[in-house]
Amino acid sequence: MVLAGSPAFFVELLTSIYGSAHQAIQDVTRGQHNRAKSAYELLSRWHQCPGLKADGSVETETLNAWVAQVREMATGLGRLTAADGEIGKVMAHYPPGDDGAWPHDAIRNLIERLASDAFEGGIILGLTHHRSAVGQSLADRVAQVDRHRESAGKLLEGWPRTFRVMKEVARSYEQLSGREHSDVEHGHKLCRL
Repeated sequence: MVLAGSPAFFVELLTSIYGSAHQAIQDVTRGQHNRAKSAYELLSRWHQCPGLKADGSVETETLNAWVAQVREMATGLGRLTAADGEIGKVMAHYPPGDDGAWPHDAIRNLIERLASDAFEGGIILGLTHHRSAVGQSLADRVAQVDRHRESAGKLLEGWPRTFRVMKEVARSYEQLSGREHSDVEHGHKLCRL
């Protein structure tokens, strides 16, 4: 997809969706609304990550260059926070690292270097939405909690921010599992009434 090779196109989509931090909120025309909706849908469906090769390996230099270019352009347009959040969401599609822990080392290093709450929040959101498909069983969600906790354990030394991100992902899955478990119990109680 063009987005993985064109930081400028990615930023163009961001400008259609997000207002600038430097400008006051303005009325939106129907055309702007439609453009924003289309841009949002395109970003939501985007899964081809910058620097990710067909064999699952990551070209770290390509990824880092893409992120740096997007962030530079977004900063100039007053949209760095939005860019970081959207970049973070797409990181959910990267493979685990060589040690089996998610995320890949290239993503871990980005998390630590950028030290951006918006980027980290985007990763958390991307992971929980991307990997918690509707209809996923309670057992699958519990398994997700265990996998993310295991990943977090491997990241404690060397990647402290990434460790915190993965603990938050595990906590999010735990909440999803707990909510579903409570809903099931509540449903059984209602059926017995």
